[in-house]
Amino acid sequence: MIRIDSVYKSFNQTVVLNDIQLSFAPKKTHILLGASGSGKSTLLKMIMGLISPDQGSIWLDQEKMTPSSQRLLAQKMGYVLQDGGLFPHLNARQNIALMAETLGWSSQQIQNRIDELIEVVSLDHLVLGKFPRQLSGGEKQRVAVMRAAFLNPNVILLDEPLGALDPLIRSSLQKELRSIFEKLQKLVIMVTHDIGEAAFFGHTVTLLYQGRVLQHGSFSELLHAPTHPYVTEFIQAQRTLHDLGDKI
Repeated sequence: MIRIDSVYKSFNQTVVLNDIQLSFAPKKTHILLGASGSGKSTLLKMIMGLISPDQGSIWLDQEKMTPSSQRLLAQKMGYVLQDGGLFPHLNARQNIALMAETLGWSSQQIQNRIDELIEVVSLDHLVLGKFPRQLSGGEKQRVAVMRAAFLNPNVILLDEPLGALDPLIRSSLQKELRSIFEKLQKLVIMVTHDIGEAAFFGHTVTLLYQGRVLQHGSFSELLHAPTHPYVTEFIQAQRTLHDLGDKI
């Protein structure tokens, strides 16, 4: 479980997060939703311990995130960037196993874990020898998920992991990622600005606006029981085929 208690954060006197109070249950997928500049990516980095709050605290289970505990707690979390964040000079296998090698895992332990995860993400073993520039967008993200899950963390964090993919690959990978999350049985927190993606993945959805939590609950609650006019405005801003009228 992750708990966020009264967190505030400012950059250059601009308030980015304002009195954030949230909790995220284990083995569920939680979505941080909002427009650009709403604070969602900053909050994700704060959960990872990459940014410290000005006020308030973040807890992983019963452990508080502090500068002294960050390194240990970060090993209990996996982090996936939008483009995968793979090191270009390392092949896929080296990227996946990097942290385990740093921590002194044996070659056999690493191979066993690779064999486990490659089945979970449905990746061909031949991909492991390729460098990031040789991978498709979908392959990069599968490799990034393997790397994030390699140490068997309690939490997996994803910052708009599908934003850079074309629509067909994105749709296919959405289905595969949801299946992967179900197999891994981890607490997943994903950042997105896409309403359809939030509805597809989220057991809970948190809508952020100007650094504040406007609503936290199921997508159905956001849709049918909005607690602020902006919630409805944000949801209705998503274009659909119906909006195109006589253009189709």
